[in-house]
Amino acid sequence: MAIHARKLARTASIWARREESRKACLATPWCQEVSGDLEEALRKAELAVLCTPVVHLTEMLGEIGSFLSPDCLVTDVGSTKANICQAASEAKLTSFVGSHPIAGSEKTGLENARANLFANSPCFVTQIENNDSAHSEKVADFWQALEMKVIRSTPEEHDQILAHVSHLPHLLVSTLCHALGNRPKEWSNGCGQGLRDTTRIAAGSPAIWTDIAQQNREEILKALDHFDEESRSLRILLEENDSEKLFRWLDKSKVYRESLD
Repeated sequence: MAIHARKLARTASIWARREESRKACLATPWCQEVSGDLEEALRKAELAVLCTPVVHLTEMLGEIGSFLSPDCLVTDVGSTKANICQAASEAKLTSFVGSHPIAGSEKTGLENARANLFANSPCFVTQIENNDSAHSEKVADFWQALEMKVIRSTPEEHDQILAHVSHLPHLLVSTLCHALGNRPKEWSNGCGQGLRDTTRIAAGSPAIWTDIAQQNREEILKALDHFDEESRSLRILLEENDSEKLFRWLDKSKVYRESLD
């Protein structure tokens, strides 16, 4: 949809597992070809963007490695990178460059897609060691053409960063909702917009987030260790009833949140 809006490709050929998804894509103005056969969909491709859940990406990379044209540039949108890039390397996909556009919401499906989804959002671009750096430049150019702000990193750096700024926050909010779900149902009648704002992302797909947590488990555990240290610090401040230190702790949090706007 975004590519069509910016006239970046002559033809968009879509592959999807489910027939209903293929029919829905073909009914749009931005899809010219659709197939349930992966090799057929990629036959004439100059750029392949893999958008399956991360748990399926490694399998797909191995599959397309047997027939993909060496002239086809390959990237993905997966939320983890180390395992995916390793799979691409094992499949000898020398034109693969890992990507992760940080865009979207807790809502999924074609009905929630929009052409300006990527505008002004960050996108990680990671390169497999020993692969041609020119491929990385082309992938970066592609995301920039969709108005994204490219961040370059190694796959391992990406996974470490996202464990802290994306995966951990989602799991913490899910933990809060899980805990509140074990309290009397009537308690929710007293919640305000703050709880709704804070917990919005917990409405994301459990299947997608289970895959992400499994793929980036080690880095998420490290991020949890760091969070536990901060949580213990807060507990000590409350136990000691030190209002001055608590104010400084909350003020530091406020400054960080305001820096994100």
